[in-house]
Amino acid sequence: MAAGLILAGTTLAQAASAPTISFGVPPWPGVSVKTQIAEQLLETLGYQTQTKNIGLPFIYRGLTDGNTDVFMGAWLPAQKDMLGPLVKKKQVIKLGSNLSGAIEGLAVPDYVWNKGIHSIQDLAAHPKMFDHKIYGIEAGSAMDQAISKAVKDNYEGLGSYKMVPSSTAAMLAQLKHSSPKKQPMVFLGWRPHWMNIKFDIHYLKDKKGSPIAGIKSQVLTLVSAKLDDDNVKTLLDHIHVNAKTQSRWIYDYSYKKGDMSDVAHKWLASHPKTVEKWLAGVKTVDGKSAVAAYHKAYGG
Repeated sequence: MAAGLILAGTTLAQAASAPTISFGVPPWPGVSVKTQIAEQLLETLGYQTQTKNIGLPFIYRGLTDGNTDVFMGAWLPAQKDMLGPLVKKKQVIKLGSNLSGAIEGLAVPDYVWNKGIHSIQDLAAHPKMFDHKIYGIEAGSAMDQAISKAVKDNYEGLGSYKMVPSSTAAMLAQLKHSSPKKQPMVFLGWRPHWMNIKFDIHYLKDKKGSPIAGIKSQVLTLVSAKLDDDNVKTLLDHIHVNAKTQSRWIYDYSYKKGDMSDVAHKWLASHPKTVEKWLAGVKTVDGKSAVAAYHKAYGG
């Protein structure tokens, strides 16, 4: 079990025979903590859980063949080409959105925003301010490719810019270096992420349908069509947080290097009203009150 929790009053034999719910988890800190929270809640209800730390293609394959039950990081529209055919074939079921306020695109620090750089058009008009540089992340990432294409195509007049070969860590290191000196910088940002807590940043605006700015994302929870447990699906369908909350999880876990199990446990223990809403209509494995089991486990 992910967090080693056993429902109070459950024997070891009962725990061993409890249903096991498996989660596919890519190496993304926000999805990792969110999955841990779901696992801890399920374990509190008497389930066993299994974490599979695998890449995105393997997660989707597992959902299709039933070797993986749940995935809590289906970002749309980025993953629509992977997800669409599986939903059409009724191999994967879409539950509710588990995150609101997700966004990605070109961003600037507050001291740049305060100089009037609010949009892609403003950026295009002031290339010298930024030394003609846009800082991206790993080559080959979808957004990196989109920004490179925008520069190549002179999108909205960005043709005089160039992408700086980088990585997520190097980009954030450059932001950390530039901020105290208030050196102008434009970079690829996204929320949720700890950068939104550590730095005061703003996302540039652009016209509707922009490929590089203000791109709003929907994040869904997916389950395999072979998962036959309405109780589990009800709970998973209810789990939802905003980007600010998930950014804090990422900050505590990824930036502050906190133990993921502790980060999840502390958040669950300190947000009873939210958890109670998630547990509406949910029971323990043996048919008892899920809310009562939660309060007993988390001291509420």
